[in-house]
Amino acid sequence: MNGKYELHTVTEVIPLFEYVISVGFSNGEHRYFDVSQLFNHKIMGAKFKKLKNDRALFYRVRIDIAGAGISWDEGIEIECENLYDYGVAFKTNSNSIGRPSSLKPKTTATKSKKTPAGV
Repeated sequence: MNGKYELHTVTEVIPLFEYVISVGFSNGEHRYFDVSQLFNHKIMGAKFKKLKNDRALFYRVRIDIAGAGISWDEGIEIECENLYDYGVAFKTNSNSIGRPSSLKPKTTATKSKKTPAGV
């Protein structure tokens, strides 16, 4: 580990709606991950389209051994790092998980204010 990234493991996975899953991590964070973004992936798209064509298969998601990622039957899997890096963080208020208002991460842009020399 180079200090930039912390290792996480998956502790919880819940299939929600429209191919979105809720994923809990060992550091206490939770993230939404939209599996449908992988349906048209150049390399893995054919595997992930099986989830689109079989909704029951989508709901049979499970955590891999030691929390290294998640998987479904048919050899479909997503590694923990991808779930964490490409998932959208959310805070939990209670034990219930609600539908996110947006799956796009909220970013706060700050403009750099340069101070003229000598001020």
